[in-house]
Amino acid sequence: MGHMALRTCGAVTYHRCMEASSFSFGGFDVVDRAAWEELAEVGLRDRTLASLTTITADGIEIAPVYAADLADEAGNRSDVPGSGDRTRGSQAAGWTATGWDVRALVADADVATANVTVLEELARGSTSVLLDVEAI
Repeated sequence: MGHMALRTCGAVTYHRCMEASSFSFGGFDVVDRAAWEELAEVGLRDRTLASLTTITADGIEIAPVYAADLADEAGNRSDVPGSGDRTRGSQAAGWTATGWDVRALVADADVATANVTVLEELARGSTSVLLDVEAI
């Protein structure tokens, strides 16, 4: 799990945000974003930096590089877990502190069989069960 950075880039994040005006890599010279993009495109030869943007199956665009200066383009930050109306959870870390809930569906036809199945599922690593009471 990553570290919790302070409120940078307009939201709590697991990653540190790059400075908006420059990128710095140890002993190398500091360059502004435009100069960096120009040099990056030289390395890409006949492609542009924008051509590295990918689109997920859900239609979400993922840019090759993000920095704090692009945070305004991201839109409303109230949908970040732990902020806004807390639709996406009450904690910024989500459920990472407590781990996943591995829930098994138990839909056996009678109570005795359902009991055996529940005990087997819990013994095999399920942390909870969802009992389909209409099936019983």
